[in-house]
Amino acid sequence: MTILVFCAVLIAALLHASWNGLVKTGDNKQTGMLLLTLAHAFFGLCLIPFLPMPQGEVWVWVLGLGIVMMARGVFSSGEDRKLIPMAMVSACATAGYSLVDGLGARVMGDALAYVSWLLIFAALFYTPIILVLRGRSVLPRNAKQISVGILAGFASFISYAIVVCAITEAPIALVIALRESSILFAMILGWFFSRYHMGPAKILAGIVIVTGVVLTRF
Repeated sequence: MTILVFCAVLIAALLHASWNGLVKTGDNKQTGMLLLTLAHAFFGLCLIPFLPMPQGEVWVWVLGLGIVMMARGVFSSGEDRKLIPMAMVSACATAGYSLVDGLGARVMGDALAYVSWLLIFAALFYTPIILVLRGRSVLPRNAKQISVGILAGFASFISYAIVVCAITEAPIALVIALRESSILFAMILGWFFSRYHMGPAKILAGIVIVTGVVLTRF
């Protein structure tokens, strides 16, 4: 992994932690996810006129992963995601779609086009289903919710695009492992902005993560 890719993935990890923080500290997490998903589609639609169309088997990767991402978003948006079994399922889903991302982007040959089309289809699947499941309660109620959702969507889109570009240039497992350093950024942001308690166990976990990040350079 080159130093450029290494630094880019760390920036993506910071953006990943940031958008998660914006959504999870909002008035309504489901509303935040809906707005984030719609923002994804908006940014993707702005880009696709200037990017190549998916061809042949690429549509299989895009549509298939779009459905997986929709399902993960719908069924992990409640408080139950704090449970360890759900965390394990989420981790497996992350590993699975990361592998698909790497293969799909490489088959298409244009990572940004792949991300744009993927997030458009994810929004097409996610939006009607979350509206059916949650009803009017997920609709934004004020300008603050809309602005936070759009900002989170922008940060998420850029973060995802960086990671997918990186996995076309470096080993997939290494890039995804480095991206998960977003946990460290989330800890720091939570402590700095929300004054979350930073006990010895969290500090030790942070040291372990930093050690792992350093070791990826060797």
